[in-house]
Amino acid sequence: MGLQGPPSLIDDVKRRALAQGLQLGNGYGSWKAGSLRIANFPAIPDAAFEQLVQFFAREFA
Repeated sequence: MGLQGPPSLIDDVKRRALAQGLQLGNGYGSWKAGSLRIANFPAIPDAAFEQLVQFFAREFA
C-alpha cells in the first residue's frame, strides 16, 4: 500500500508513526519524497495491522 502527499505531510506522518513504534517505508524513485509505503498486509501480523489502523484513526481522523 502506498500513500502520496506533499513531502512535509509525508515527513510528519512518518515522524508521528515512528514516535509510536511504527516504521513506515519511503516511496521509490521520483516519488520518494512525496510518498510512503506500508508492507504488504499478509506479511503483517494482525496485532501490528490493528496498531497501524489505530494510529491513522487517532492521528488523522
